[in-house]
Amino acid sequence: MVDRRFHLRPTVLELGYTYLSVLGVPQVATPHLVALTERLDESTSLGVLDGDDVVYVARIGSRRVFVNGATVGMRGAAWLSSHGRVLLAALPAADLDAHLGRVQLERRTAHTVRDTGELRRRLAQVRAQGWSLVEEELEEG
Repeated sequence: MVDRRFHLRPTVLELGYTYLSVLGVPQVATPHLVALTERLDESTSLGVLDGDDVVYVARIGSRRVFVNGATVGMRGAAWLSSHGRVLLAALPAADLDAHLGRVQLERRTAHTVRDTGELRRRLAQVRAQGWSLVEEELEEG
């Protein structure tokens, strides 16, 4: 509350899609997501950090048979998704330190990163390359 005014947070998505319609995020993001989906032939999403989670606020599905199950309003641990890791990698060092001090790196699969040092190394790589791939850390297969 830097400017002494109240602002809605992405948590309000849990109440429904109406909030996003008023905010205008999908209208702004959709043309860019559509273009990217067509170019890559992959689903694309827009997410924001909300506390220690990433919340998906817009999504365009691809024509492919296999489709990632992320939906608008869905939230998940930021450290455990490629989307969240891109956002975490962009945080100032103090904010990233605070985030990593709060979260527990819980095992989801045999491939889940559970060491904070290793996660920091991967986030540095994400920061350097500008993209993230999380392979079989959330679920296997």
